[in-house]
Amino acid sequence: MSKNANEPAFPADWKDFQPTTGDQVVREQFFGLTKREYFAGKETLSDLDHPEAGITMTCCASLAGPRPQGDWSVEHLKWEAKWRAALKVIRADALIAALEEKK
Repeated sequence: MSKNANEPAFPADWKDFQPTTGDQVVREQFFGLTKREYFAGKETLSDLDHPEAGITMTCCASLAGPRPQGDWSVEHLKWEAKWRAALKVIRADALIAALEEKK
């Protein structure tokens, strides 16, 4: 993973908080999402990213473990969400690396 992947995706924002004790307002810096989190969240997966259409089951199993047997169950949906999330993070890391190479 890139050393810049955990940098803030947006400029820092300052928030004022009133502590429960005392009168003084405290200012804290808030960064929000990292670049990695932002890019992963923006990544869209197409139908070609599905095991039955493009990505092999071996690839999905390496990202999320063995596929649950049987019909579409809650466990199967959790498994699919897990490999889709892992794929989004891989693509976000690749995007950050490509952007750093251009510098």
